[in-house]
Amino acid sequence: MNIGQIIKDKRIQMNLSQQQLADLIGVSKSAISRYESGEIGNMGLDKAQSVAKALNIDPLILLGYSNPEKEPELTFVDLSNYIKIPVVGKIPAGVPIEAIEDIIETIDIPEDWTKGDKEFIGLRVSGDSMYPVLLDGDTVVIQVQPNAETGDICACYVNGYDATLKRISLTPTSITLKPENPNYPPKTYTHPGEVTIAGKVVEVRRKL
Repeated sequence: MNIGQIIKDKRIQMNLSQQQLADLIGVSKSAISRYESGEIGNMGLDKAQSVAKALNIDPLILLGYSNPEKEPELTFVDLSNYIKIPVVGKIPAGVPIEAIEDIIETIDIPEDWTKGDKEFIGLRVSGDSMYPVLLDGDTVVIQVQPNAETGDICACYVNGYDATLKRISLTPTSITLKPENPNYPPKTYTHPGEVTIAGKVVEVRRKL
């Protein structure tokens, strides 16, 4: 089912006219008509949140990240044998992981993950540039490594500053850092050393 049809069906289910829904979210009736017809493909985060609130549905559905007809899949991690890793608020460039002092808490990860001397650190998500994949306050588990592949979400240093979380896209001559939130533009870097990778996100943990 497409997003426009979801909006229309939910509006009708709630006995709202297009004008009434428009009044609730502060747009014109014609805007609602365009949403429902699919003429406006991406309504943006702010409008998606307003429409979702008015219709009592998940805003992720309106941004195309969730299927309302499919139950979420849960993955259970075996922590019978585990180790603790630090969760930090930032990863300063040039500071060895073991020397970082900005530790918020510790979390458990399976001991098997560290085979082959693999190293992990937790990072607390701040801001909404990766919404709706990562939410402000989420904790991500990062495998510390200097490289990754196109499509991976990575902690990256830009010009030596604290690591930022972005999805990466690589070419032989550039790296593009892509926010998930459409309100933030992607940025492409072409000069060697402008962007370095601190590690790849391998797990997201969220408190309900």
